[in-house]
This record gives sequence, structure tokens and C-alpha cells, in this order.
Amino acid sequence: MPPGTLVTYEVELSSIVDFEKGYSRGEWDELWSDWDCEWRRQALYERIEPPSWLLADMSIEGGAKGILFPSTKHTGGCNLVGYTQQLDDGDKLSVHDPRGDLPKNQDSWLR
Repeated sequence: MPPGTLVTYEVELSSIVDFEKGYSRGEWDELWSDWDCEWRRQALYERIEPPSWLLADMSIEGGAKGILFPSTKHTGGCNLVGYTQQLDDGDKLSVHDPRGDLPKNQDSWLR
């Protein structure tokens, strides 16, 4: 695995699917009950399209720029997936680097 850098982003999306409270029958399409499926197993080993991928497609088709959903690792936490290909002038996605620790351009990597 190549080296990586974790960064914090500032995000403003004009339209998201707010699924933070999770699935509730009657409020959501039945497909949303499988939002936390084992997508890797389904995609890589079972060779089927995971429900979570279909949910992303449905959300994008509905004009959403992302989905806010409950964390499966931290009780009470939430995650945001953003669809960068859907962003337009009304949206913001920028690296939050108040101390200026991150490289400014490719020349920064030459030192």
C-alpha cells in the first residue's frame, strides 16, 4: 500500500441524503435496510452489485451530492460520503490546513 496522508476537509454540500438516524420502515425505501451490507464480499466474491452502491446511484439520480449515515464503528458517530463528480458552484470541498503543514505543490515533495 502506498504511503498516505490523512487530512481534514471543510465541506458544504447543497443537497445530501440525511440518513444519520438510520433505517426506519415506512420512511425509507426497503433497499435502505441493507445500507451497511458487506459490500466488499458482495462485489468481490459474490460478484453482485451491493445494495449500498444502488443507494448511491439512487441518491445521485435524485440530485444529492452526498449521504450522511450512521457510523458502524463509533456509536453515535456519523459519516459523510460525498460524490465529488456531482459538485458544482454551490458546493465547497477544501482541505482544512490552518497551520500550513501540507505541501502546496509537487515541488514540496522534492526535499
